[in-house]
Amino acid sequence: MCCCTILWRFLRVHRLRINSHTLKINFTTSANCTTSDQGENSVSPQIEKFETHYTSQLFTDTSTVEMTEQSSTYTTVFVQPVTTTAVTSNDVDICATATWATDGVSVAGGQGAGKNLNQLDYPRGTFVDDTGALYITDDNLRVMKWKHGAKSGVMVAGFGGRGNGSDQFEYYLHNLAVDTEGTMYICDKGNERVVRWEKEAKSGQSIIMGINCYGVTLDHEGLLYVSDVDNDLVMKYSDDFSRKEIVAGGNGEGAALNQLNRPHFTFVDLNFNLFVPDTDNHRIMKWPKGSTQGIVVSGNGNSSQLAGPHAIVADKIGTIYVVDHELHRVMRWLKGSQSGDLLFGGHEYGYRANQLAFPVDIDFDRNGNLYVTDRNNHRIQMYAVNKTSCLSSSTFY
Repeated sequence: MCCCTILWRFLRVHRLRINSHTLKINFTTSANCTTSDQGENSVSPQIEKFETHYTSQLFTDTSTVEMTEQSSTYTTVFVQPVTTTAVTSNDVDICATATWATDGVSVAGGQGAGKNLNQLDYPRGTFVDDTGALYITDDNLRVMKWKHGAKSGVMVAGFGGRGNGSDQFEYYLHNLAVDTEGTMYICDKGNERVVRWEKEAKSGQSIIMGINCYGVTLDHEGLLYVSDVDNDLVMKYSDDFSRKEIVAGGNGEGAALNQLNRPHFTFVDLNFNLFVPDTDNHRIMKWPKGSTQGIVVSGNGNSSQLAGPHAIVADKIGTIYVVDHELHRVMRWLKGSQSGDLLFGGHEYGYRANQLAFPVDIDFDRNGNLYVTDRNNHRIQMYAVNKTSCLSSSTFY
């Protein structure tokens, strides 16, 4: 088998994030390597080193590989990425020593509360897609889409205003999730339903009724999870929404390990571990797939560590990022850590670049920048990541 085929299979299996990176292949015998897959090759190459700078592209089946011949022991391979799949927080490469700017930049809203296209009114949920576009719910009972770098947004759902129709929402409209096709799954709490709204549609479809939902999320297989604050549980639904199962809580309101108290915006990692902001228990719970009780991974059950946590995301190495609502800050817990680090806010309620005012949601973009829904400041704040410290210690073999 020629080296091109081996390289191709290596990259496809590991789904590495690549953007103009260099790989080095060590050949055990001197032989030519061609860019075609014709004929057999007696050489037995192996990947010696993969150096990554944790940038933005995801290698896919349709990506193009360009190989250059050299007479030396090493052949250098350049990869041109072609992005066709959505990137979630699970795909973000961040090492434990990465840092973020402590001052946020307003990338949506920040012009005071209002209904104009450059304004937000108490935003409640934010989802970042793989292009860097933001989908935002707010108290104008609409979903706004802000393209990366845009000065204003475009309404993509909620055209009918307040009500219970297929193009309407009711107070309060909480968070949302967006799949790879651009279909939105929206928690219409006021109407006690979850709405599926397809890309560019003028109205949505009620897919789940009679649930006091507070948050929705999708796993990497596209299955939907919904937080039910009335019944203190999280449900997982089948792909056609005809079947459901309790995957966290469901044993009444309480603080035992098999209970929850008003769960909010959840997150599911690649191993189907469900992370739940157990808001009124002031803790974050991790529920492994199939478990009957959770594990406390941050917070100690009172407001000294966390106070009303609302949302959580996790990266590939298991670090969690928590919106600590009542303390106006975002905290980070490294995997297995007993205490958290302050990332943003924490300087009392305020409107300055280093302050937050009752933040409610959080998400990554594909580079690892963090976006925080700063509700009472009517804005979305972006915090730029710095992964320089990752370069010396993050090499793939």
